Amino acid sequence: MTNSRLILNVLFALYALINFTVQAATQSLVFTIGGSITGLTAATKITLLNNSSSSISSGNGNFVFHAGLANSATYNVTIKSQPANQNCWIQNGSGQITGANVSDILVNCVPITPASKKIHQTTYHQDVLRTGWNQHELVLTPSRVKANFNLLHTVLLDEQIDAQPLLVSNQLIAADKKNHDIVYVVSENNSVYAIDANTGAVLISQLQLGSSATNLSPVLGPPVSEEVLPENCVNNSEQVGINSTPVIDHTSETLYVITYHYQNNAANYYLHALDLKTLQEKLPAQLVSGKAKLTGGNSISFNANVQRQRAALLHVNGNIYAGFASFCDEANDQSRGWLLGWNAKTLKPLPVSLLTNALTSKSSQCSFYFPCYLSSIWMSGFGPAADAQGNVYFITGNSDLNSYAPPTNLQESVVKVSANLTKIKGWFTPQNQATLDADDLDFGSGGVMLLPDQKGSHPRLAVAAGKDGNMFLLNRDALGGKSNTAYSSNLGAANSIGECWCGPSYFVGHDGISRIVSSGGTAPEVWELQTASKGKPVLTLQNTTFANVQSPNSTHDGGFFTMVSSNGTTKDSHIIWAVGRPGLDDPSQQLLVTLSAFDALNGNTLVNQLPAGYWPSTNANPNIVPLIANGHVFVASYRQLAIFGLGQPTNAQILTP
Repeated sequence: MTNSRLILNVLFALYALINFTVQAATQSLVFTIGGSITGLTAATKITLLNNSSSSISSGNGNFVFHAGLANSATYNVTIKSQPANQNCWIQNGSGQITGANVSDILVNCVPITPASKKIHQTTYHQDVLRTGWNQHELVLTPSRVKANFNLLHTVLLDEQIDAQPLLVSNQLIAADKKNHDIVYVVSENNSVYAIDANTGAVLISQLQLGSSATNLSPVLGPPVSEEVLPENCVNNSEQVGINSTPVIDHTSETLYVITYHYQNNAANYYLHALDLKTLQEKLPAQLVSGKAKLTGGNSISFNANVQRQRAALLHVNGNIYAGFASFCDEANDQSRGWLLGWNAKTLKPLPVSLLTNALTSKSSQCSFYFPCYLSSIWMSGFGPAADAQGNVYFITGNSDLNSYAPPTNLQESVVKVSANLTKIKGWFTPQNQATLDADDLDFGSGGVMLLPDQKGSHPRLAVAAGKDGNMFLLNRDALGGKSNTAYSSNLGAANSIGECWCGPSYFVGHDGISRIVSSGGTAPEVWELQTASKGKPVLTLQNTTFANVQSPNSTHDGGFFTMVSSNGTTKDSHIIWAVGRPGLDDPSQQLLVTLSAFDALNGNTLVNQLPAGYWPSTNANPNIVPLIANGHVFVASYRQLAIFGLGQPTNAQILTP
């Protein structure tokens, strides 16, 4: 027993001696600090610092600091200065030596969009065709977005945002006499913001924009009264102010926006022309008004109490155009679809106002469930489109049963009108129009997108879909009137995309094939356009699989909105961006708005439902359209703007309601 105990003591002593010797040797060792650098432009080097002292200058590839560190020492690698025209950031850059060399520090570099190549985003869904395709995105590529795409800034705003943000690059701001990349955002509080796109700083805010002479205020509601905002219409924010997306004329540095006000026991709309440098009125605000003739010969005047201005504004032909709808189909014995226009330089109304329903009589069954006039222009916020000749296109919603009588009543139809609003130049109506009316399945819940001119026998095309989920490919030179065949246009059968409170997007791939991105239901789909010198063009579903954007148990209606970014038609540059509507799958995620991104050609998910905002108005569809420009993505939701991009995550957080 004594010998065993002696042996154990000797072994313990030897172990302690060996352990002490190893620790002493380890402490005396010097360990290297290094990693790898990617993304630098050719022949460019970046200077890195460790603990603000040791430095190394290196290009792409592996790097190791010349000065090592002892065990247990701490390291902190930083960038001394950013290389020209690039943005670099560090991952795994700090820690403590634990008996081994450090080799996992990553330095990622991406280009910054050169000032000469920065773009403007001055109208809803990219352009007057409403394609939703930004072809000039040099920074955001699928590989970079998948590797390190993060929330960079959040900006607190004063109310719900229903409009898409707009952007002007290198814009002079009068207050500081400096040029900035500016995101212009508007809220339902009739407020307009000019925000630095790179820092998130609010440079100008024009709160509760209104005429100083009349001291206007946003419409509070619903309800203010059943005459102004009907009691059952709760699909909006607590205030109804600026509902639609404004439009910018970059040449004259003017932002055009329509506000809604409660004034002297009545509601009124005003059209404003704001200076981009100051957000001050360039002209006196124009009271929105209009007159049109009915079938019986009498005139009808525009009534702001019962008309809702939700569709985005359109700037073309030297004019500003706006479509008007109803509040939830209520006051349908008074509300109709209107398209109004104004001279952009003077805000003087056009001589003619377009009425989508000019019927004199109404049904004896007129009620909430049996609409009377209507034929509204609302399109879930999608803007009217325009072709190269200045013709304006839009889609209408439901109307009185058995009252379809084009061109007198153009319900459930894609409509083409002349620039001066004096002539209806064509329309397309699905064959099941009566069913759409009876079941409140508005064709006009979605927007109409015009395609750039295509090769083949039908060069000028359009795409449109609505609540029943049928997406039609249309010949806009001959829209064809009412279809004679169920679920078909004069170009062929419709494609099923899922319920659509939504709008399509368009892009051309590196293979030269034109594609349509549909966004009905819960997931995006990509359709290839096949054209021929003879015969009709056809849309075929691309063989890709996309993840859900909208939760199947969403609190909101089907569909969502997309944008596409790419560097022209360069291979491996196309990304589909989509904002998902809140769902009920996970109680912790209720009311959460999400941002997703997909490789447009192979369907791979790049960003999977990244938190991007909140939406507490459960009865109001978040018709949110993201803005993609100059290496950033902007998402406006309830009382906040989220700014995303490449780089190290910041302390920015999505703001809770």
